[in-house]
Amino acid sequence: MSANDTKHRPFFDGKLNGLWDSIKNSPYPLHYTLRWPWYFKNPSVRNHSGIKIKSDSFNTFVPIKKGDIKLLFAGDIMVLNGDKPPVLSPKLCNLISSSDLFIANLEAPLGNHKPVSDKKYAFRFHMPVEFLLNIQKQIGLPFKKWVLTNANNHSGDMGVDGFNTSIHLLEALGVNHVGHRDFTSPFRIIETQGIKIAVAGWTHWLNRDLNSTVQPVIIPSDINHTDINRFKQENAVDFVIGLPHWEFEFQHFPKKNTRKSGNIFSQIGFDLLVGSHPHVLQPYEIFDDRYCFYSLGNFCGLGVAKPVKIIPLLELHLTKSMDTDTKTSISSFKIHYFYQHHHGDTISIVPLEEMSCDVKLAAETRINKVMERKNLQSDNRWSQAC
Repeated sequence: MSANDTKHRPFFDGKLNGLWDSIKNSPYPLHYTLRWPWYFKNPSVRNHSGIKIKSDSFNTFVPIKKGDIKLLFAGDIMVLNGDKPPVLSPKLCNLISSSDLFIANLEAPLGNHKPVSDKKYAFRFHMPVEFLLNIQKQIGLPFKKWVLTNANNHSGDMGVDGFNTSIHLLEALGVNHVGHRDFTSPFRIIETQGIKIAVAGWTHWLNRDLNSTVQPVIIPSDINHTDINRFKQENAVDFVIGLPHWEFEFQHFPKKNTRKSGNIFSQIGFDLLVGSHPHVLQPYEIFDDRYCFYSLGNFCGLGVAKPVKIIPLLELHLTKSMDTDTKTSISSFKIHYFYQHHHGDTISIVPLEEMSCDVKLAAETRINKVMERKNLQSDNRWSQAC
């Protein structure tokens, strides 16, 4: 398939070749591939590894202080059916536009092709650049303040030419992108308000081989072979962020191997890990004061199950101490909840508290299985109305 070819054969078109294409290119073990359709509609809340859930905000969440920087993390930015971007609520746009950096996973290679009004995506993604431009225009945050990782299971959906085209388009837009092997370092260094941050993205899954002699997508072995602490010292980096694309889809709790990986990556030098791929919210863990958020679900996506329509955004504040070690650390964080609302052929992302009572109740019930919601009533003020 060429980089600009908009045709594909989705699972939902009823054709056996579409079904076979999805099974053949599944990166999962066969037992999970066979169960995937069930989880797609019924995300699992089984706590595989017995991880303890924690509060969805810092001990006492405080507004951004002078000298701190605000990072806004989202999950997967996925292309939607009909190539029609979602309508973003003003509250969502204001939240993101007030950040110093907006960091997310780009779950599709970008292409120069025009949007197709009746496009139906399922397993092979190809995002028109106009789709991303529309989202950026709504938010109002310049692309120079965006950080997008290209390393995910859909990196190879359009082949190596399609992946390279996506990288060139991101470069032209001025986006800080990671996850692409450039033979120097897996990290991109970004400095804002005197704090120097290094960001790396990598994927544990690939649906399709990019058919290249040199793998252009960063994978775990690239990270394991990097001396992160040395890189940090040589480049005077204050804070190191990892964006792993890991875990199994539609699982609300990480498995033991993922938690083990989170611990290892934290020990080798990452100050913060924010994962993606499950398409649903997962808990976080703290390894020696280093946070690991396993999954923030989707920013926008092909959500069928209600838990997939829950859109969590992580607001996180970094502060740089003025003492002798000039340590940069997390001073506060909070997860904000939005919802992907389908009405007719339009998809909107709105604050969860603006949804109907039955939707809010179902969403909060699911969130409470993953995060402690200590400030639910004071934050959302909707419980009495329902």
